[in-house]
Amino acid sequence: MSDSETLRVQDIQQKTALVRALLQENGAAAVRFRGIEWFGWITAGGSSAVLQTVEGGCAEVLITSTDFIVLTDEIEAPRIRDEELPAGTQIHAVPWTEGHLQQQFVQEKVGTGQVLSDRPGPGEHPLPESFYLHRHHLTEHDIQRYRLLGRLSAEALSETLRQATPDLTEDQLSALGAKALRDRGLDVGLIQVAGDRRLQLYRHLPPQNIPLGHQAMVSFCARQGGLWVSLTRFVAFQPLGREQQTRHQKLQAIEAVLLQETRPGSTMDHLYQTLKQTYQTHGEPQAIREHHQGGLTGYGCRERIATPGDAYTLQGPQAFAWNPSLTGAKLEDTVLMHEDGTLEVLTLDPEWPMQVVEGLPRPIVWQHLIPQNA
Repeated sequence: MSDSETLRVQDIQQKTALVRALLQENGAAAVRFRGIEWFGWITAGGSSAVLQTVEGGCAEVLITSTDFIVLTDEIEAPRIRDEELPAGTQIHAVPWTEGHLQQQFVQEKVGTGQVLSDRPGPGEHPLPESFYLHRHHLTEHDIQRYRLLGRLSAEALSETLRQATPDLTEDQLSALGAKALRDRGLDVGLIQVAGDRRLQLYRHLPPQNIPLGHQAMVSFCARQGGLWVSLTRFVAFQPLGREQQTRHQKLQAIEAVLLQETRPGSTMDHLYQTLKQTYQTHGEPQAIREHHQGGLTGYGCRERIATPGDAYTLQGPQAFAWNPSLTGAKLEDTVLMHEDGTLEVLTLDPEWPMQVVEGLPRPIVWQHLIPQNA
């Protein structure tokens, strides 16, 4: 067994022991993890995803005080066993036409005991918040996988924007982004693309069949093994005007304050209020209302968004994807907050233009200038 496989098995064992302690704490006999995100978490990087637009996968994990069993059907069992799980993982498969047999199997295992689930069926109970709070804290194996995911996603976005030209449409650039992500084995969760005109109008920007024009923004949300990253980059084909330059510089100053306050002991309310005040200080008081500001990420694309009054307290190691924005400007990366409060930007491509802001490398607009008569 390789070192990475050994670390994965240890991660699964650590998480399984945690789950069993939580079951005992809540007086439950079993838990059924049905969502793609929970499958990724408990299997330390396995994927149950088939249809990418739904939250449930083609397999689930049943954990009791003695069992760790992957439940699926006979169609999926061979592939799941060969490609998504460590060797020796127990699988219980039923014919695809007789899904009720799976429920019978669980009842035989659990008896009259209480069953918890992230997506509870009849007679089951929702997961207590304690399960989610523990999922938010990243293990060493999570962090190793996160670093790879972040680097690959950043490289994919750089590759995408290197192919951008003013006459390319938003849809075409989005297609190049999807290819760049899939070439690296990453799930495409979201690709936003905006050219010069729409960038000034909206915050959420699904691509359209219109040319980019003088500049473009691309945002990715990408997934691998249950973990999510989010990141945004800009390219300009002509020199930025003074007003545009000012907006990007102002946003960097705003984000720097937010990142400085992203530390153990801060609450989501504190981070929201910090941003609200910082926007006001920079003469942009309306910006806090024009878009959510991001928040905790990990096995959910946004595990928790910063909102006023939320007493949720940060405790590393956790990942955050903030996305402060102004009209025509946005900053977004996935950062790891370590237990000692230091931040590590996960979604970095060293080939992308950067500048250091308050000790952290931050992306700037890539000015890919194209002559007017080109």
